[in-house]
Amino acid sequence: MKKLIVLVMVCAFVTLTNAQDALFYAKVKKEEIPANLLTAIEHDFPEGSILELKALPVEIIDGHWFVDVERNVTGKNYDTYVIKMHTSNGEIDATYDANGSLIYTTERLKEVALPLPLRKTIGRDFPGWAVSDDKALITHYIDGKQNAHYFVNLTKDGNLERIVLDGSGNLLKSREKREMNKMDHAKMKHLDKKKMVN
Repeated sequence: MKKLIVLVMVCAFVTLTNAQDALFYAKVKKEEIPANLLTAIEHDFPEGSILELKALPVEIIDGHWFVDVERNVTGKNYDTYVIKMHTSNGEIDATYDANGSLIYTTERLKEVALPLPLRKTIGRDFPGWAVSDDKALITHYIDGKQNAHYFVNLTKDGNLERIVLDGSGNLLKSREKREMNKMDHAKMKHLDKKKMVN
């Protein structure tokens, strides 16, 4: 449960950093980040092409995240970095500490099939629902172990439901169904047309 709470806090923090550019992160150049971090990125994501580098005013102490809102965002000595990359499966945001240890990743998956245990759970618990192309895999790394969570959007009869599953296919969260708005419909139509062309 503690790991899930940390994961939710991390997801909320990433959302906030994306919404508040100037307040929560500083864009950095490749030459400004530690060399051991660059080595780790190249090792962990050899096929990844770096799109953006960010430094976060965050400290991780004993597994807990602390945001230092008074930290000078123009400084070069950060404890945490987010690297946005493009890969063959979509885009990845990888969060590292300054020593090059991977903390977590957020992958926005495009046209990638979900693992079989997840598909079985969706088929059993959500009959008639379709998996949209809009899905994300968030992996948290603790003491050398990976903890994966999949965020999946399902559609059926003009309704949209977002669910969260672990890597074994266990349903962790299901948001209440809602009617899709005009933007949701437009996105689904665009994806359907794209599938027909391919």
